[in-house]
Parts: sequence; C-alpha cells; structure tokens
Amino acid sequence: MDTSRQLPTHGDGLLDMRELARTLLESMVNELMDAQADMLCEDGANARNGYRERGLATPVGDITLRIPKLRAGTYFPEGIIERCSRADRAVAAAVAESWANGVSTRKMERIAREMGMERLSRDQVSAMCRSLDAEVGELASRDLGGIEVPYLFLDATYVKCRRDGRVRSTAVVTAIGVGSDGVRRMLGIAAIDTETYAGWLGFLRGLRERGL
Repeated sequence: MDTSRQLPTHGDGLLDMRELARTLLESMVNELMDAQADMLCEDGANARNGYRERGLATPVGDITLRIPKLRAGTYFPEGIIERCSRADRAVAAAVAESWANGVSTRKMERIAREMGMERLSRDQVSAMCRSLDAEVGELASRDLGGIEVPYLFLDATYVKCRRDGRVRSTAVVTAIGVGSDGVRRMLGIAAIDTETYAGWLGFLRGLRERGL
C-alpha cells in the first residue's frame, strides 16, 4: 500500500468523504487540463511553459487549479471551470431570491457559509443574478406560435422585489398552458405593480402577440 498519500480522516479516525471527494476532483481536473494542453502541443507547433494557479469553489470545497501555460497562445479551461463551479443553478436561484428580497451582502455571505461556501463577493452575487436574467428573458419572449393550448391557467402571487433601488410588493403574473398533448408548459411571466385590469390586459396581449 502506498503510504505517501494517506486517506483523509476526521479527528475520530473516520474517513472524511467530503475531503476525499475534493482531493479526487482536484486531481482529476488537473490531469484533464494536462491532457488537453498536451493535445494542443502534440504537433510540435507549440510547447508547455509551466502553470498558473487559480482557486475554484466547488460543491465539495475549494480546489486549486493548475492551469497549463503555453509558449504561444493561451489555454483556458472555461468549460471545465463552469461544470465544476459551485455556483450551480440551485445556489444561483437561492442567491437571486435573497437579493430580490433585499437581503444585504453581509447577510448573503453568512447564508453562503451556511450553504458550505467560504466566500461570496458582491460581484459573485451580481453575476448569479445576471445568469438568471437571460433565462427569464428567453421565457418572456419565446415564440408561442403553433402551440395548441386548450387549457390556460392564469395566476398571480405577490413577492418582495427590488425595483428602482427599493424593495416593494410586486405582483408576478404567470400563464401556464396544458397542450393538446397533455404537457404542461410555462408560457409567460411578468412583474406588474398590482393586479389591475390594465396590467392583466397588457400581459395577455403580450401572449397573443407571441402567437398564443
């Protein structure tokens, strides 16, 4: 047995599964980056030139990336970093909801620690919120032409939203359709100040303009 690398354990001698997973992930990612960099240099037109280190927070803890440097051009494992990052959809959704409800950055950092994240900067919070904007925008503008919707359910719920620098109660209206194939689909979502006739009319006209 190779004793040069002992398995991580807790103080009571039990195996530390989280630390083991973190170590294995760190090793796997660095080996994968080495392999990709070697492929870029295999024709002899380029060569390796050391490493640069970068920390990355993942669901099993912080790891250190040893990103290969090339003599010509650059190598950056954007896809690997995106897949390994702990800022996954569930965390991003929780952060965005907390931010919309007016939770301060300091409180957000405390929430992040409770979720296992050591740090959560203001820039990270903003990036997480922006990552959801594109998804909401795509949902709100998706072409609805050609979808048969014999059943349409309309609803609204009031939530605390940050608007114009202030947190206020806002009606979020939704349209959910059940198609002729029996599949339920989210068709539209919008935030309006209150449930007024004009607010609902504008929302429904928007669905019609999109082809519903």
